Amino acid sequence: MGPLKRWSMVGFELAALLGFGASVNAASNEGSSAVDMDVIQVVLLEKGPSWSDKPSPVLDALQADHLAYVEAMWQAGQVEVCGDATLPSAELQRICIYRTPKPSIAQTWAAQDPAVLAGHFSVRVVSWELPAHWVTFPNSQRPGNDDDLLSFADFAEDDFIDSLGLSNPVSAVECTDASPDPTRQRFDDVESWTAVFDEPSRDDWQQPSVVVALLGLQKGMIVADIGAGTGYFNRHLAAAVGRKGKVFAVDIERSMVDHMAERAVSEGTPQVVPRLAQADDAGLLPQEVDRILLVDSYRHIDDRVAYFTQLRAALRPGGLLVVVDYRPGPLLVGPPPDSKLSPDQVTGELERAGWMRVEKHEVLENQIVLVFEVPN
Repeated sequence: MGPLKRWSMVGFELAALLGFGASVNAASNEGSSAVDMDVIQVVLLEKGPSWSDKPSPVLDALQADHLAYVEAMWQAGQVEVCGDATLPSAELQRICIYRTPKPSIAQTWAAQDPAVLAGHFSVRVVSWELPAHWVTFPNSQRPGNDDDLLSFADFAEDDFIDSLGLSNPVSAVECTDASPDPTRQRFDDVESWTAVFDEPSRDDWQQPSVVVALLGLQKGMIVADIGAGTGYFNRHLAAAVGRKGKVFAVDIERSMVDHMAERAVSEGTPQVVPRLAQADDAGLLPQEVDRILLVDSYRHIDDRVAYFTQLRAALRPGGLLVVVDYRPGPLLVGPPPDSKLSPDQVTGELERAGWMRVEKHEVLENQIVLVFEVPN
């Protein structure tokens, strides 16, 4: 077993799965234009410039950080499976499958892995095109079961690389998620919502620097923005936590998550980590964050008492939840009055979920800022 333990999120032999790569490629080239294709991103973690296989407390800590990161990515729906490539003395050490149609986004996500940031691993990403629905990943299992180990020892590295077509990687194609809930308002049209969320005049009334100041962020902290949308707040939060901090930009729309990954590259904010969440679960790990921010997204959450009861576990001791939402009544911006929630309703729901309001700020023109903590 390598210095980073063999570990996976699903209980099946990926070696057998990848063994039919050549036949898949052949099937996809038979000229049938009617065949729908899916694409997965295969992330190859190879020996990096600071690679070491000598046991040490530093390597043990790096291992723990790496596994925690991969687990968080899996919980967020961005990693499907990850395991050791048990090939002694080979450059290739681990193989992961990322769920995004764009290799550039997989590269961005993989680059945030602590083991990659430390130089222990380097990253290569290969797009692997398959007939639609040939590969599925069960969501019911969770990591940590020693019976769910992946092994790539049963096939040769060269054969596996050939099956992926590394010498001529295929182009990514668009994939679609499962059918959305028809009753839920969708925010999946990036272009349309960018025109709304990133409208130039928003800075004047949103005052992002004021909102960020009310969070009380310090360098090195970790903050989660739930319902981050197009990532309007990401660069402001990134500046507050610095390069050693983290900004988890959480959204339930895959198109928004992909957009924010590209935006993090263009804005030069590697500490921004977009995460795909579920409608009923933000996908944050226990005691993972110091601050949680929701801007104009609280009212879009169903069964809020259950949602925020569960969310308490994600906050570290001394952490805060900050809810920013529109003032009651008619305004020049925001939703119609009948779709808003009063500050008293928000406070009542969160108190039922085990939170305690500690501050209320009315410094913004169109919004009220409510600050909560988890009582001891």
